[in-house]
Amino acid sequence: MRNTFAAVPGTPAYATFAGSGIDRGLREADTNGRGLGHAMAQVRVDSGQATTAGLAVNKSKYWETRYLGLREYEAFAVDLARRYWFPRPTESGPLLPNISKGERTDEFHPPVIAVELNPALLGASFALPDGRPLEQLEIAPTDDRDATEAQVFLRMYDPRNENVDIWVAEMTVTGQFTTLAGSEELHRGMGNPTTFNELFEAHPPLIYFGDGRSTMGPVTFQPPRTESFLPDVVLIPSDWGGVDITRETPRPNRTDSIHEWVEKALSEAVPEPGASRWVLHNDGGGEIADHVVIQRTLGGRLSVELWHSKPSANVRPGARVKDMEVVTQQAAKSRRHLTDRELWNRIGRRLTGMESPRLTLVAGDREDLLALCGLVPGESLSVVSLPAGFSPSLT
Repeated sequence: MRNTFAAVPGTPAYATFAGSGIDRGLREADTNGRGLGHAMAQVRVDSGQATTAGLAVNKSKYWETRYLGLREYEAFAVDLARRYWFPRPTESGPLLPNISKGERTDEFHPPVIAVELNPALLGASFALPDGRPLEQLEIAPTDDRDATEAQVFLRMYDPRNENVDIWVAEMTVTGQFTTLAGSEELHRGMGNPTTFNELFEAHPPLIYFGDGRSTMGPVTFQPPRTESFLPDVVLIPSDWGGVDITRETPRPNRTDSIHEWVEKALSEAVPEPGASRWVLHNDGGGEIADHVVIQRTLGGRLSVELWHSKPSANVRPGARVKDMEVVTQQAAKSRRHLTDRELWNRIGRRLTGMESPRLTLVAGDREDLLALCGLVPGESLSVVSLPAGFSPSLT
């Protein structure tokens, strides 16, 4: 299995798995962030003897250690194609059952609900000619062109200036991009410049459609299977009395905005015994989230919660699809922070005003949080116990 994420020093390019039952033994952790590179197998032929067969995905090669006549090979190729499109059940079960397999994109299924960058591009050091990193940009469907069954129209923009398009393009079902407006050029260190078209054809963005399907270039993934089972939960309703749910941010001489209610609720939450807890506000263009909650347990385990708020379209509470689309798109794009190696540095820079939008501490000890972000020399290890990672959740 080859590594499909950006190359990082010290990270192996390939991981090898072997054994007679490897097709049933692969776990999600084994295949996450990896694609099939090479495969070898022992194949039993009609005579009862075994022969070795193999394939190389990137080279599009298949080989066997025996010779076949042209007619036999034609029959083999036809049978292989038939079994690929219409797999028949076998005693060992489906091939690689734990791997999510896509299918060729024959048509799109508009409307487009959300778009996000390919995870392989996060931390890969691609930037615009003016130095702005690719990770700081947003990708979204265009407002003036609706997707069709054959085309999707996408735009790249800086969230600090949402009205200016950096790049606008058309994507077809084959995963090909055509620039319609803006600049294509991207740089990566001192290497040769590339373009959005070349980069996205190699690492296509993930596009979510209204019927639950998603596409990544020329590959379509079916919607996840829905379950009717619901676990037993304790429903704790929130009292929004006295809150103007159509107003997200505070205004002069008023204390009834959504943000003020959320900050009050998050600040009053009681942390676990011995735990440290911080509540931060980060509203603005390029925000991590409207509110960020960080908690460190007595044992040193960290959890990060990203809270997003959007105003209601009506003063009366209700289940409005448009309201849900707006806030869930923003929450879905926040998933990039889960694997962002720069997250703690970014929190520290925004907390000290070195990067915008500025993080404002609502509750918690500022010095401890600065130490957690490595901004108190000599105290980061003594003040906090840094774990290998954190368990994030989106709210």
